[in-house]
Amino acid sequence: MRNLIVGICLLLPTFCTAGEIYLTIPIASWHSDRQRENNKGSYEQTNPGLGLEYLINDRWRLGAGMYRSSIRTDAGYVGVAYLPWQPFRYSRIGASVGVVSGYESNLLPAFIPTAAFEWKRFGANVLFIPPYDDKGYGLGLQLK
Repeated sequence: MRNLIVGICLLLPTFCTAGEIYLTIPIASWHSDRQRENNKGSYEQTNPGLGLEYLINDRWRLGAGMYRSSIRTDAGYVGVAYLPWQPFRYSRIGASVGVVSGYESNLLPAFIPTAAFEWKRFGANVLFIPPYDDKGYGLGLQLK
C-alpha cells in the first residue's frame, strides 16, 4: 500500500495543470475517547504527514498521502472527495471516500464527512472521523 500511495503522489503532478493541486500536511487529531482499549495507552493527537490533493473542479478532489496515525503507526490514504455545498465564501462541505492503511486491518474503507476552507493557495481540511467498532468519533486537521 505504501508503494501505491508514494507512486500516486509522484505521478499525480504530471497529470495536473498549475493551480489545481495542493500539498497537504496532516497535523493533528482529536478523539472523543482519549484512551485506547486493552491498556494500550492514549491516542496520539499529533499526526504529521504529507500528501497531495488534486482539484478536479470546485466539487471534486482526489487525494493521497501518508501520516503518523493516532495509534502510532505509519498510515496511508487514497480517496476522492465530493464537496457540493458552499455554506459561505472560501468553504466547501461534503464527504470523502477511499481506503486507509496502517491500522488494525491492513486496508480499511473510509467514509469521512469533510469541510474544506481555501483562500488563494492556502487552506485547511477538517475531517470528521465516524465511530468505528465502538471507539468513538474524532476530528482530523490538514493544512494545505
